[in-house]
Amino acid sequence: MKKNILLFILFFCISAFSYAQNCKNYKNGKFKLQDDELGVTYIIERKGNLQTERKLGEDFVLDFEVIWIDDCSYILKSSKKTAAFLKSDADLIVRIKNISGDFLELEMHIKDYPQSKLTTVVEVIN
Repeated sequence: MKKNILLFILFFCISAFSYAQNCKNYKNGKFKLQDDELGVTYIIERKGNLQTERKLGEDFVLDFEVIWIDDCSYILKSSKKTAAFLKSDADLIVRIKNISGDFLELEMHIKDYPQSKLTTVVEVIN
């Protein structure tokens, strides 16, 4: 019985480490978010501590500072231009919840408002 518990704990730790390692692969890259409700597609590009977002077919770009909390979670802080456009400077907390092939499931909420939680899926396109 003790062996089984030890093996389970060891498997859990290895799985958690492996998942965190996978998240590291998405700290930089290009992603597509398709909002079927609004009929809009967004292209998201993350390089270092900068993330940009734009609607497909438009030139206007929103930019955010990326602050990594851990390998799978980060904070998006709006630039002054983006905050003015969005009429909000609220920080967004994002967590990579699941990785499946070329798709990331993201869970996000406005900082200090966990009840604003939203889950979405983005496609890795680079």
